[in-house]
Amino acid sequence: MADIRKLALSEERFLGDQRWAMDGTRVLYGAAGTGKSTLVLHLAANLATGTTFLDNYLVARPCKVMVLQAEMSLHDL
Repeated sequence: MADIRKLALSEERFLGDQRWAMDGTRVLYGAAGTGKSTLVLHLAANLATGTTFLDNYLVARPCKVMVLQAEMSLHDL
């Protein structure tokens, strides 16, 4: 078994002022009709194109993005 202390860690990347980590999975939840889908799609577009999100969060370079929504049917996937 590998010693976890000896594993090479990659530098964590952040969006903007280090509030949003770039790597990993995120879940956004809230009441219906509050704009969750719109917010996520705008964020995904900014991440994919490397443009600033909400005029405040700098995207250093474009990256791969995948958005899955719980409302999506298997046909949509």
